[in-house]
Amino acid sequence: MIFLFIGAALLSGTGNHFHLNSSMHFEEGFNRMRTSLIFAFYSFAGIEVIGLMASRLSNTKDILKSGRVLIMCLGSLYVLALWITMNLQAPNHFSSEESPFISVLNRGNVPIVASCFNGVILFAGFSALAAALFSVTRLLRSMADEGEAPAIFKKRWKRDIPLPSLLLAIAGMACAIIASQLLPGIIFEAFITAAGILLLCNWAFILLSSFKLLDRDVMRNGVSLVALGILVLAISGTFTLKESRYGFYLSMVLLMVIGLASLLFRSMTSHRSTKS
Repeated sequence: MIFLFIGAALLSGTGNHFHLNSSMHFEEGFNRMRTSLIFAFYSFAGIEVIGLMASRLSNTKDILKSGRVLIMCLGSLYVLALWITMNLQAPNHFSSEESPFISVLNRGNVPIVASCFNGVILFAGFSALAAALFSVTRLLRSMADEGEAPAIFKKRWKRDIPLPSLLLAIAGMACAIIASQLLPGIIFEAFITAAGILLLCNWAFILLSSFKLLDRDVMRNGVSLVALGILVLAISGTFTLKESRYGFYLSMVLLMVIGLASLLFRSMTSHRSTKS
């Protein structure tokens, strides 16, 4: 929102440091756009928390309404911010070394605002981190309650906090931070890409489950199919780019391991139920 206000002021002519760019075409074509889709999806990381929090609503009829409003607001903010950025600076002037918003603000000789905006980005990152912690701990506790995870994750601390699940999530996060410092760049990037692909696969599995669990509705199924197509497009885009191809291979290996572990767990569970 801060950037939107500043960008609107600059576009309206209150700033003299920027010029609108009339030629804003994508020189790399469709393939390059497809490889960037996975980064666009990162902006919506943590949105699954809405579904997890839906059970706490006093009126469950508000679930779909709140979800639609949130998606529309987030999408509008992202598109508007990118439109302002693309109008204030040519796309070929952006760099992977810094945020495009920071790049625009730095070119406008407003370093104080750019520094403050860095702080805003950090706070947004911590917000997504908190959402991820909540979703992981809640899912792990639910799986433990249903017998699909070790019983230790059923335990709760004061104020109903699932301490074992929270500690496991924090340990995984700490391992990721240490790995980012110790592993070579290309290996760490492969892990990050694989994690992004697994996140998209998680969303895809949720959509596939909706076909079975929810009532059949042509409109809903059509939207779900379109969303699945976009997810497949984003995942396939990581294979076409050489730098992210290793992450694609790693994600496929991890998916196979998860699938085999799930089949093994099901067979063990059915074997125990047969014995009992």
